Amino acid sequence: MNVFPVKWLSALAALTILPMFLLVVAAAQTQLQKTEAEELPSITVGPAPASKSPTIIKAPDTAAPPQRRLGTRPKTLQLRLDPKTGQALTPQQLEDRARRRVQAPRSLRPRQSAQPATPPPPGDRATSAGNDSGKVNEATGTRGEGIQVQNLGQAKVSAIGLLNAAQGGLGQDMWAGTRLPLVMALLPRLPAAASSPAMQSLRRRLLVSTALPPADDASAADAGDQDGSALAAARIERLAAAGDSDAVARLLKFAPLTMENAVYARVQVEAELLNGNVREACRMARNFFSGDNVSGPTTDDQAIWQKVMAFCLALDGQAAQVELYEQLLYENGIDDEAYFTLLSGLSGGEVEPLDKIARTGPLHLAMLRAARRAIPADAVKGAAPAVVRAIATSPNASLSLRLEAAERAEAMGILGTEILARVYASVPFSAEQAADAIALAEQQPGPSAAAILYQVARIDDQISGRARALAAAWRNGRRSGRYMTAVRVNLSQTRTIQPDPALAWFAAPAGRALLAAGDRDAARAWLLAVIEPARG
Repeated sequence: MNVFPVKWLSALAALTILPMFLLVVAAAQTQLQKTEAEELPSITVGPAPASKSPTIIKAPDTAAPPQRRLGTRPKTLQLRLDPKTGQALTPQQLEDRARRRVQAPRSLRPRQSAQPATPPPPGDRATSAGNDSGKVNEATGTRGEGIQVQNLGQAKVSAIGLLNAAQGGLGQDMWAGTRLPLVMALLPRLPAAASSPAMQSLRRRLLVSTALPPADDASAADAGDQDGSALAAARIERLAAAGDSDAVARLLKFAPLTMENAVYARVQVEAELLNGNVREACRMARNFFSGDNVSGPTTDDQAIWQKVMAFCLALDGQAAQVELYEQLLYENGIDDEAYFTLLSGLSGGEVEPLDKIARTGPLHLAMLRAARRAIPADAVKGAAPAVVRAIATSPNASLSLRLEAAERAEAMGILGTEILARVYASVPFSAEQAADAIALAEQQPGPSAAAILYQVARIDDQISGRARALAAAWRNGRRSGRYMTAVRVNLSQTRTIQPDPALAWFAAPAGRALLAAGDRDAARAWLLAVIEPARG
C-alpha cells in the first residue's frame, strides 16, 4: 500500500515542474525577440507588395463606403545625399541646409537707369474685370500690386561699346543726368591729340564704354536721331580723329553701316585710304554718287566724296570727267592747292613740284602713293593723329620725317613703343657719330640724336658708356618736349643696369626715369645704393 502513493507523487511532481519550465523558456524567447526588435527598427521603403491572389471584379457599391479604421503610418527612412560627395547627409547637415538663406533668382534683364515712371495712355491701361486691385493707378501709372506699367522704348544704336564696367568702362549709367543736346555739342570739342596718358585713357574710356544713351527729348527727334545713330557716329568720328583705328574698326562692325549717315561713310572711306585700299575707297565713292547725292548744295562731306571720285577717275584715265569734277570743286570754293596739284599730275597734266601741304589728310597720302611722290617734309605739321601715324610707316617718307612722325604718334599713344624702337634702329650712323653721340645730342637735339643715342645704349660694351648714353637721351627728350617717349623707348636698357654705388651720378636720372615709368621698386633700389655707402 505504501509503494503506490510514492510513485504517484513522483509523477505529479514531474507534471508540476514541466509547465513551469515551459513558461520560463517562453519568457526568455519573448525577451530575446523584444531586444532584436528594439535594435532593428522597422523600415518601410515604398508601398507594400501587391497580392498575388486573383483579382475579383465586383459591381460598384452605391452605398457609402465603410469608414476605414485609422492607424499609425509606418515609419519611413528618408535618405538625403550630398550632390558633391554622394554620401548621406547627417541630421546636423540637414538642419544647416534648412537654416540657409535662399537667394532670389538673378534677373536677366538689362539694368535701366532710374527715371520717373510716366503714366501710359488710357488705351494701354490694362484692367481686371471685377477686381479693383488690378486697376492702374491714375496718378502713378502703376498697378495696385506694385507692378509698373510703362511703354517700352526703342533700342538705341548709341548704346554700343567695347568696354563694360568690369573691363574698365565708365559704367552703363555714365550719361545719367546729362541731356543729349549737351553731349552732342561737347563731343566734337574733345581734343584728338593729347600727350598725357591719363587724358588718352579717359578719352578712350568715354568713347568706347557701353552705356545707356543720354536722356532724349524733342530736339533729338527733330534732329533725326531717334535711333541714336548720330551719337554713335560722333563717338566714332572722335575715335577716328584721335587715330584709334582699332576701336573704329570694331565699332563699325556693330554700327548699322549705311550711307544714310555721312559720318559713318566718311570715316570708312578715310580708313580705307590710310590703309592703302584705294580700290575699296573708289567703290564706296561710286556707290555714294549712284544715288541722289550729286545735285544740291555742296557740303563738307559731299566735297570730300567729290575729291575722292575725281581721284578715282584720274586713276582710271578718264581725264574729261576729272576736269568736270575739278571745275565743280573750284566753283564751290574748295581751296586745296596740294590736292589740285596732285590731281593734275595723275590725270596726265604737268607734274608740278609739291613742297608743302597745308593740312595733310588721308586723301593726300593716297594720292602721293599713287603718284609715287615723296611726302613733303612739313606734312606732319597740323596733320591729324591718324595721318601722323600713317606717315611714320610710309615708305615714301624720308627717314627724318618718319622719325618725327613716329615720335609724335608714340607720344599721342597711337603708335606702339616697339614700332618707334624699330624706326630708331633703322637709322644708320657712322663710328664718328657713335663716338660723339652725346656731343651731337647737345648740339642738335631732335629725333635723329635720339635714334643714335638709343642704338649706342644698346651696343656699348661698357656699363658706364650705356649709362651716359641713357642720361643724354633723357636730356634730349626734355629739350624736345618728349621726355616720356625717351623714357619708354629706353626702359628695357635702363633696367639692365644694376644699381651700383660706383654709378652714383647715374642714380638721380635713372631713379627719375624709373619713377616716371611706374617702376617704384627699381627706383628705390637706386636710392638705397647711394644712401647706404653715404651712411657708412
